[in-house]
Amino acid sequence: MVKICLQNANSHEPAARLASENLGWKVVCDEKNADILIHTQSTANALVASISTIKRTQKVSKIPGSSETSKKHVLASLFSRAQSLMDESNKISKFWPQTFVLPQDLEAVSTILAENNQNSSKSRKKRKKKTLIYKPSSGSQGEGISLMQDPSALRAIKATRPHQISIVQDYIPDPLLLGNKMKFDLRIYVLVSSVEPLRIHLCKEGLVRFATSEYARPTKSNLSDTMAHLTNYSLNKRSKEYEHNDAEEHDPHLESGSKRTLTSLIRTLEKGPSGFSSEKFWSDLNEISYGTLQTMSSNFKSSILSSEGSHKSSLLNSGCFQIFGLDILLDSDYNCYLLEVNSSPSMRLDHELDSGGYIPSIVDEHIKSKVMTSALKIVAREVSSEDYVDVEPVDGYECLSIMDSVVEEYATTFQGKGGEDNHNKLTNSIFRNLVKKYNSRGRRIEGSVIDLAYQRWNINRVKKKGDDYDVYSNLWDFYDALLVIGRAVLPRENPNPRKSDAEIIQNLIS
Repeated sequence: MVKICLQNANSHEPAARLASENLGWKVVCDEKNADILIHTQSTANALVASISTIKRTQKVSKIPGSSETSKKHVLASLFSRAQSLMDESNKISKFWPQTFVLPQDLEAVSTILAENNQNSSKSRKKRKKKTLIYKPSSGSQGEGISLMQDPSALRAIKATRPHQISIVQDYIPDPLLLGNKMKFDLRIYVLVSSVEPLRIHLCKEGLVRFATSEYARPTKSNLSDTMAHLTNYSLNKRSKEYEHNDAEEHDPHLESGSKRTLTSLIRTLEKGPSGFSSEKFWSDLNEISYGTLQTMSSNFKSSILSSEGSHKSSLLNSGCFQIFGLDILLDSDYNCYLLEVNSSPSMRLDHELDSGGYIPSIVDEHIKSKVMTSALKIVAREVSSEDYVDVEPVDGYECLSIMDSVVEEYATTFQGKGGEDNHNKLTNSIFRNLVKKYNSRGRRIEGSVIDLAYQRWNINRVKKKGDDYDVYSNLWDFYDALLVIGRAVLPRENPNPRKSDAEIIQNLIS
């Protein structure tokens, strides 16, 4: 019998306990006696302690580095870097809206918003203004999100939160609407059961979350109508228009309510006007899942190799696993867009009442029971489940394999350690040693050239990190340093200014 410990499960405990009952597992209090340890984002210190002492045969439901990697600005940066490694057939732009990171991309965002004013003042025939959506990187549950069309909105944010790390994305103005004209998004659940090799599983069931005010394209007069533009449950549950399916006799797949199952949505779309293809829909979700987790996986590997403990190879290969929540928006042409990644998606099985207290949610229980039960079944027995499908690799992401070499170089440079806890600062001295290491032809390089390149790298690093700046150097600081060395310090014969980042890294460390 499999033993599972819920000591650090916190908000995941109800779903994990229900899954344990479904599987006939035994819940134990001591992690030392458990086969599977359930952890959530809020137990970071406990997670570090568990991983440092974990046995080779144990599994933990949290991948080191996943919380940091899922932050909005970090994910945006990862996608940007992945795009720079790809050739012209960029796959990521198909599902990831154009995204900027503040404060480093402040000028680019200001230019876009300024063009809105120019278009409206110069053209007799008014053009539709481009709408951007602002999201604090550390925010959750819709907190701090706002829509922008005018430079004054950005100036207000800059004045009140000048150093706050945040992202600004293209707002998708033509979302798919159903008969009630309400905007909705999807919470798709993706299980990563192994980091190396990367094994990803997509749950067939998911959550559909509706706004509670009728949608209209963004205009100056309705930008602040959060109940129409934002689909977050935490916001819309406060609305008197929120429709909760709480009757015990209700089928969880009802095609009504403010929160529905993915199964019910697909039924609705298949009965609707022509144009929706379930085959294309699942193919798009497969590509989004693969592209997203493949892009994030280098951070996972680096964090595992930087962790304390003696079983890092086991952690890489199925010793740690995790359920991620991918928030997806469908537009009016049934195209899927990734909005963000949640490293600790809610596993609550109930609904909070305005009057206080909670009542069971048949929709949540149906969905999250499947998500958790089948995920644990896959992890424990390493067999497929009828509730999940294996995510297939997608062509075009092969270039990201270069990051495996970068992870190895990073681990070697810092003797297998990394991250904030080890305070691994990429000093000028280490930078010089890297130049010497990669200077395969032994050419003489002026120390001033190296020092200037290092200073520029460090200034750019501080600019990117903003309030998150610290002395330690993570994997992507190291990656940027390699690019600086490859471009500015060790230029090759017949330099090609259009050489891709992947070619530079490959030539440098091969």
